Amino acid sequence: HTGGRWPFWLNPRQAIVIPVGGSKFFDYAQKVQQSLITRTDLLTINQSEFFKKGESRNNNSANHYFIDIDLSPNSLNKMIKTAQLAQYNFILVVGEKEKDTRTVNVRQRDGEILGNMTIDQLLSHFEKLDRQYL
Repeated sequence: HTGGRWPFWLNPRQAIVIPVGGSKFFDYAQKVQQSLITRTDLLTINQSEFFKKGESRNNNSANHYFIDIDLSPNSLNKMIKTAQLAQYNFILVVGEKEKDTRTVNVRQRDGEILGNMTIDQLLSHFEKLDRQYL
């Protein structure tokens, strides 16, 4: 058994985006989420493309990832701890620095920090994990 630590390709909680600094970076966090779900560039995402209320993320497309977002008012440490307890494979932290450089700060569920990655780099990493069934 996996003890709740599902491999990436099978996990319904593959990644979660956590914005730093409250609502200031919610828009960027949502763009990151949508870019990863739809596998598109950040520049092409606009507000009208976000999921409509009630639309399920569980479509039958083989080309999607399960990316959640934490828009709670909790502290960064609390949000990270909650995500780790929920067994997300990756925790994606975004703030001012990441917005300016169009990146995300990537952490694995075990707490290892992989550092800043572009959306393309992160998608390549996700695709590799998918292909290798890791």
